[in-house]
Amino acid sequence: MGFSLPNFLRRTPPAALEDYFAARGLSGLSGIDWKSKPQLLLDRLLKAIDTLPDEDREHVFDDFERSTQLCDEIGQRALQSVLAHDLLEAVRAGDSHETRALLVLLRDPNAFDQALATAYADRFRNGRSWSGFLLSSRVAPQPDQAGLAALEAEIGGLFKAFDGSGRKLKIESFARRGRPPEGKGTSPTMHYSIYVEGLPESGIEFEGEHDEPKRRTRRPVVEAAICYESEGGQIDIVSKGGRRVREEIARSFTDCVLDSSLALAPISRRQFSLNRLKRRMPFPQDQDDGIKDVRVTLLRLAEIAGGSGRLTIEKDDPVGGDIYDASARWFGDTDPLKHPNWRVTQAKLCIVFHPEQTGQRDKKIVIDLRAPNGSNLKDQTRRHRLVSEKYLDRWGLVERA
Repeated sequence: MGFSLPNFLRRTPPAALEDYFAARGLSGLSGIDWKSKPQLLLDRLLKAIDTLPDEDREHVFDDFERSTQLCDEIGQRALQSVLAHDLLEAVRAGDSHETRALLVLLRDPNAFDQALATAYADRFRNGRSWSGFLLSSRVAPQPDQAGLAALEAEIGGLFKAFDGSGRKLKIESFARRGRPPEGKGTSPTMHYSIYVEGLPESGIEFEGEHDEPKRRTRRPVVEAAICYESEGGQIDIVSKGGRRVREEIARSFTDCVLDSSLALAPISRRQFSLNRLKRRMPFPQDQDDGIKDVRVTLLRLAEIAGGSGRLTIEKDDPVGGDIYDASARWFGDTDPLKHPNWRVTQAKLCIVFHPEQTGQRDKKIVIDLRAPNGSNLKDQTRRHRLVSEKYLDRWGLVERA
């Protein structure tokens, strides 16, 4: 996600900002009136940060940019998955995502870094840089430094053979609470963050007393991850290099950290089968899940014969019929939903939940699915997970590649 300092300052409650700057001991912020009107406070903060010494200003930008990475649903789950109980309770009492991220940054920087690593892996799960595997039996990883060193050597060799990177490589491991399917208990996950020295990059930077542009060569670090859930015997690999490299990483992890005799079975990637939505269909659900209504609000179609043209049919309001009624009314005999030469490439489902408490409004979420496997399910709120892991399969909208 992109970082904007003004946006971060606007979203963060003044009390949390005051605590942060006090903890960092930045004297340039000591005279701020934290009870000022929002716009006045924002202007004064931006000016004060801009006048800080270069090292302090860069430190503030770094802290806030990293905190922003934990200010969504995935990041907030990652924070809570790595915290000890006492800090977890304090974080859950926070009044905003930014407050909770800054609180962990200040009180437990190591847990903050682990949360960033966890969020990184979770964002790429089921994406193009992910491969999953199931073991033939469940084995607990052993805290063996020799095995970890062997794993570093093997993975470094894999990256060197792939693109010449991997001259330096470091693996850090930690335990965190897992990502259980809806309604099931948590299971521990061992997370292995892999830091790989990438290929050299050359760029121009200002440096020296007179701020002269100079060319500088740097070797950026590329991140990868191994996540192992011993209870389910599942290994998730997030890495560049394609499926073959990720399979080799999984095999190296099994050999060095677990047991070389274990067989690995690849988990097939989920793809969406959206053509079923060309016709009105039922969306059966369990009463206990509190779903009130499911309706299709958008269908984007492309001709099977190819070409660059696309057709989008959209109807948000259920009054006067659904999207199928609207398409028939708008197009008549040429209705693309009734012709086999059109295929669905994108669909949006509006799912309405009953209120959780009396007097509250219905809760709506929109599921955006794009063929072959794009979606907004990576946001993974509790209700998104419910739909993702339970109902898309039941409704026949998922196939395995």
